[in-house]
Amino acid sequence: MYFTKRYSGSSLALCLLGMLPAMVAPDAPAAGVALSGTVRYTGKVPERRFADNEGRQRPLLLVDGATGGLAYAAVWLRPVAGGAALPEMEAPAQRAPLSIAQIDGEFMPMVAGVVAGQRVSIGNEDVSNHNVHTFAANPENEFNVITPPGSPHERVVEAEPDDTPIRLSCDLHPWMMGWIYVFGHPCFAVTDEKGHFAIEGVPPGTYELVAAQPAGKLRAAGSVEVKAETPVSVAVNFSESGLGGTTPGTVNVEGETADGPAEIAALTAELALLKGMLPDQAHAMQDVGFHFANLWFAGEHGNWPLAAFYLAETRSHLKWAVRIRPIRQTQAGDLDLNSILEAIDGSLLSAVQAAIDAGDRAGFESAYRSAAEGCYACHKASEKPFLRPQIPESPPERIINFDPGAVWPQ
Repeated sequence: MYFTKRYSGSSLALCLLGMLPAMVAPDAPAAGVALSGTVRYTGKVPERRFADNEGRQRPLLLVDGATGGLAYAAVWLRPVAGGAALPEMEAPAQRAPLSIAQIDGEFMPMVAGVVAGQRVSIGNEDVSNHNVHTFAANPENEFNVITPPGSPHERVVEAEPDDTPIRLSCDLHPWMMGWIYVFGHPCFAVTDEKGHFAIEGVPPGTYELVAAQPAGKLRAAGSVEVKAETPVSVAVNFSESGLGGTTPGTVNVEGETADGPAEIAALTAELALLKGMLPDQAHAMQDVGFHFANLWFAGEHGNWPLAAFYLAETRSHLKWAVRIRPIRQTQAGDLDLNSILEAIDGSLLSAVQAAIDAGDRAGFESAYRSAAEGCYACHKASEKPFLRPQIPESPPERIINFDPGAVWPQ
C-alpha cells in the first residue's frame, strides 16, 4: 500500500475537501471591516495530466456540485494608486508555522497563504516516501528534499515578486501539486469547500481584489471599495473558458449595481471582437521565423548589435505567439506552451545572448543550433514534427545590410 488511505471517485474529492481549513487566513488586525464572498466555477472539471499509482485521473479542481463553489482559490487585496495602504504583519517569524501534509498522495492544503518571513512545515503522513520540489521566482524559496514518513521539512519562506506563488511538486508522484502564496500583509484568504472566503480587519479604502486558482490557471481581478462599518460581499466567477489563463474571471461587489449581467455580456462581446482582430498563432510564428533567420546572418557577419536586436525581436514575438494560444490540445493532454517557452528562453536563448555579448562566433553558432533543436522539440510535443527547422540558407529580407563595417547610408 503506497498511502495511508485508499479512495475512489467522489470519496477522494471528499477526502481532499475534508482537509480544507475553514477559509484559511492569517490573524487579522484588530480594527477594520469584514470582506467576504464566494468563488464559483462553471463548466467541465478537467482531470490532471498524470494518473496516480492506481491509474486514476484525479480532478484538477475541487468544485462543490450543488453550488459551484471553488475550493482552494487564493483571494487577496492589492493597494491601488490613491487608495488605502494595507496593514503590515508584525513579527512574522514569531508566527506558528504553516503546516502542509502529504496525505494519500496530495498536498494538504493544496493552496495556502503565508506572510513573508513565516515558517512552513511540510510533513509526510503517508507510509511511502515523498519529496518536496519547489519552483519559485525567488531562488531563496527553491529547494528539493526527500520527506520520509514522520520527518517534516521546515523552513522560512521569503517574499515573492508580483504575488507569484511557490509551486510544490513531488517528483516521485507527478500528479501531486500544491502552491504557497507569500504576502507582505494579512489581507488574504483561501476558499473553503463551498468556495467561501473571509478577510477580516480591512481598513476602509479602495483596493484591487485578486482571486486565483493556480491548478487551473484561473485568475480574476476587480476594484472593491471598503467603507467604514459596512461589510462587503464579493462574488468571483470563473468558467471553463478561463482555464489556462485564456479568459479572466469576473469580480462583482454584490448589491453594487443592478445591471451587472448586462455589463458582463457587453464586455464579453467586446472581448470576442478584440480576439477576432488578433493574428492567429501561425501568423505570429512567421514573424518569429523571420527574426530568427536574420539573427543567424547577423551573427555570421559578426554584427553583434544587429544580432542582439534580432534576438530580442525573436523573444518578443515568441511571447506574443504563446500569449495568443498558451495551451495546445494534444493526444497526450494539454500542452503548456508558456512553461516550454520559459525553459527555452531561460536556457537556450539566454545562451545565444551570452555568445552575442561575448562576440563569440563559434559559441553563437553552437547556441543557435541548440536553440533550433529546442524549438523542434516543442514542435514535436505539439504533434507537428513536420515543422523541422534548419540553418537558414539566405536572409528572408535583402534590404538589411549585415556588414558591421557598412558606411552607407550615413
